[in-house]
Amino acid sequence: MRRANPIPWSAGLVMLLGGNAAMAEWTLNMTEGVTEISRQVYNLHMIFFIVCVVIGVLVFGAMIVSMVLHRTVSYTHLTLPTICSV
Repeated sequence: MRRANPIPWSAGLVMLLGGNAAMAEWTLNMTEGVTEISRQVYNLHMIFFIVCVVIGVLVFGAMIVSMVLHRTVSYTHLTLPTICSV
């Protein structure tokens, strides 16, 4: 049996453990501003963000329901094995 190369594993471990310090100041959301116009822009941003999240939940929900309801595999032909016949 061939042994795994330790270099990719150690590089992955370094990236996993050392990546948190580099992403300490990384934020995804828009910060709320100080002026009235910047607060309005922030509120508009949050409204569109909520609309996008709702659309995403609806699309993925419809996709999952569609996949579950339109499965073509039927497991009704499978029977449990009989251990002993009486």
